[in-house]
Amino acid sequence: MTDISSLILQGLAAVLVLSVLGLIATVVVTAVRDRIRTARRERLSAVLLDICDGEDLPAPRSTRDAETIADLAVRLATSLKGSDREALSAWLQRSGFPGRARAWMRRRNPASRLRGVALVTTINGPRSGRALVEMLADPHRRVRAGAARGLGITGAGSDIPALFSAVAAGRIPAGLAAMSVLRIFPTSGGQLESGFSSRDPSVRRIAAEIAGRLELADARPRLERLLGDSDATVVSAALAALVRIDDPEALTALRRERDRLADDPTRREFERTISRLEALEPVG
Repeated sequence: MTDISSLILQGLAAVLVLSVLGLIATVVVTAVRDRIRTARRERLSAVLLDICDGEDLPAPRSTRDAETIADLAVRLATSLKGSDREALSAWLQRSGFPGRARAWMRRRNPASRLRGVALVTTINGPRSGRALVEMLADPHRRVRAGAARGLGITGAGSDIPALFSAVAAGRIPAGLAAMSVLRIFPTSGGQLESGFSSRDPSVRRIAAEIAGRLELADARPRLERLLGDSDATVVSAALAALVRIDDPEALTALRRERDRLADDPTRREFERTISRLEALEPVG
């Protein structure tokens, strides 16, 4: 019995020793791996800074280096402007990173697809807008949100309908789409037509809000059309936009819609808007 107990104790001691050795090995391997990763990031950060200064360095050969450069470039680009950012974008394009970004966007891992989206935004090449529009249909919400934010940086007026459609399909929040459209900076109400005519009230609302925020005077007829909208938030947004545009030509439509309303909060909103615009109406 004593021999059995001794064997059991020896076995437990051996297991304990092996566990401790395994833990030490894990700690050592992790520390070495972190040190290698840190050294790689420091080395490649210096490379990117040289590139921004105009040096034309060779493209990375290893996948690890390419992934690290992509992540560093995305972070660095947020603090770059003008020629420095253009130099970084041009080098990324020459070094084959658009192809890498497209490959990452096709991977099953959402984190890899998000990396591709962020890199496409940073590169801001001739096909960036189309690639980001496609990613608005991604199954993962963070990837879709990244694509929407990217369009706010790289997109053009022709990309606005895609953002509105993504809101209507429930793929991205209305507020995120509005921020991106504002950054695209439409210069006419016509560029927002897909929003004004959307079946989704949240899309019609943000189209009105954007028109007002940017004071798009030619959007007045479209805003007047929304005065009779079935959604109260859309009507309120249209009224607020007309106030910002400050065009007395809207008074006819405002008075017509006001006269159709009972004495309720919406009618009082109309009254306030009419009073504001009447002050601008030419006398006589």
